[in-house]
Parts: sequence; structure tokens; C-alpha cells
Amino acid sequence: MLISTWSCQKAQSDDRKPLISIPELMMDKLATSNDTGKVTLRHLKDLRNYDNKLYKALYKEHGALPKKYFYSRKGSCCPCMAGGSTCCACSRGSALGAVGEMITHVVGFGSDGSMFMFTKMNSAPQVNSDTLKLDRTSIEGMDIFTVPENTKAGKYTVTLKGPIVELTLEMIVSGDGDIDISSVQ
Repeated sequence: MLISTWSCQKAQSDDRKPLISIPELMMDKLATSNDTGKVTLRHLKDLRNYDNKLYKALYKEHGALPKKYFYSRKGSCCPCMAGGSTCCACSRGSALGAVGEMITHVVGFGSDGSMFMFTKMNSAPQVNSDTLKLDRTSIEGMDIFTVPENTKAGKYTVTLKGPIVELTLEMIVSGDGDIDISSVQ
């Protein structure tokens, strides 16, 4: 019998961070939904195609996206190079990603009652309150959603909506901006 051991030390030359797939989260939601009337074969096929596009964009040989992120799924173990206190920090990531046309808007609420919102518009209005706006970056046709650097650590509820996506995520944001998804609805 051959026994293999894995070294879970962070690779010195790899600073990439995990990117959680929004299409994969939506497929998880549909797979566990009791309302099968909303699930169509076409939706599942479209979501799988979007997820494949994101996956391929993250593993292109030459591209900006694979230099920053690697593909991560909720509930799967991250590669050892992800670092952290454990090798396989499941469902943890530094960003959420989707094909550009998938998400039309994002609305979220913090545990302290604050609300943040990001729409497809490039110039969202600034509000002088406890409002927080998710950072949205487009890289090679993919929309990347990250938590702004100055965000307080805490619990948040985020709703993502688009033509075939309607997700509500319960997430915990760490002090360094990483997100841990605790619930997908």
C-alpha cells in the first residue's frame, strides 16, 4: 500500500486568492430547492455553461484573472496554496465571480442594519451614512465582487439578482476582507 502525505504550506510564489463561482452557488441552490417548478433544464445548462466560462477564464495560460484568483466552490477544499490556518478552508474566498451578463444588481445588509448596494451603473450614487458598496471589477468579461478594504468584520446578507440568478447569501466577512459563506438561499 502506498501512503501519500500532503504538505499544506503556502507556495512562496503564489499570491492568488480563491474566487467563489456564483453560477455554482446558484446550481447548489437549485439542487437543494423544494420548488422544482422553477428549475428547468435550460437554467441548469446555462448555469453550467457560465460556470465553465468562469473556470476556463481562471485557468487560461495567459490572462490577468488567473494571476489574481483560482477557482473555488462552496463546500470544496481549496488548494493548499490558499494558505490560512488550515489547508482546506471550505467555502472561504476573497471574491465572488460570474460571467459579466449574469448579475444585474447586488443588495446587502449588515448585522448592524446597514445596507449596501451595487448596480450595473458605473457611477452609483454616494450616500453619506453607514452604506457600503461592494467593489465590482470586470476582468476579461468576468464580474468580480469583492468586499472593500475598510469593511468592518461581521455578518452580512447579500442578494445577487440577474436573468437566471437569484441568490441570498449569508456570509461572514473577516478583518482581511475574506468571505465565508454560511448559507445559500
